[in-house]
Amino acid sequence: MRVIYTPEKRYLEQLENWLLEEKNNNLSNFYQNFINEEYTDDNFVCLVNDNDEAIGYMDYTFCNEYSSLNIAIIKNEYKGKGYCKLLFESLSEHLANKGTMALKLFCEPSSSKMVWVKLGFQEFKEIENHQFLKSKNFKHNWLYKTIKPSLSPTEAQNIENKIELWTNDEYKINEDEKPTYTWDITSLHAPIIYPVDRNWKIRLTQNNKVTYDGKIKRFGSGSFDRGDFLIINKLE
Repeated sequence: MRVIYTPEKRYLEQLENWLLEEKNNNLSNFYQNFINEEYTDDNFVCLVNDNDEAIGYMDYTFCNEYSSLNIAIIKNEYKGKGYCKLLFESLSEHLANKGTMALKLFCEPSSSKMVWVKLGFQEFKEIENHQFLKSKNFKHNWLYKTIKPSLSPTEAQNIENKIELWTNDEYKINEDEKPTYTWDITSLHAPIIYPVDRNWKIRLTQNNKVTYDGKIKRFGSGSFDRGDFLIINKLE
């Protein structure tokens, strides 16, 4: 088996042919998505067997610090044999080398959730406090996975240097309400990575002095977010 990241014409034609066949036999419905997508080295990965046949692919969106998996499909006769895992692990390593720290996806169909959980994905915990994910437009599970080691929250008290996160809109937080998560950033030896809503409240304390207290979307101290993740790997 080989994994390739360049959408060569011969493999695209092979994929199109068996996706159409599976569509006609009611085995999958990814054909329409495939023929309407423009594939490049930055959004396509393909699994090729020893007979030089394309037997699966993944469609993804690279967004630097985090990336989205859009479509993952293995040819019907090869399913259940570990090839999805092989392809995913290769893509994860590829994206990690390019700087991605976390992955996200929507489970569609919902029955695919079990596969992704086995591959290490987790459900978004605070979905009821997320402005977009709790809406009726999102009917499928939103899952995420960190692919780089990250800094774990702490229960320690009296920390001089810390990031505190409240998993709710800033205006809904009472003045004396304790944060949901706290990270000790005295030594930021690994990045903070957590899925968020940009309107949640965050506080940065350095040398016992609060230097930022407000919404995530206005917090620019080495952080990265586009409504999906808070990623902090440095403090300016």
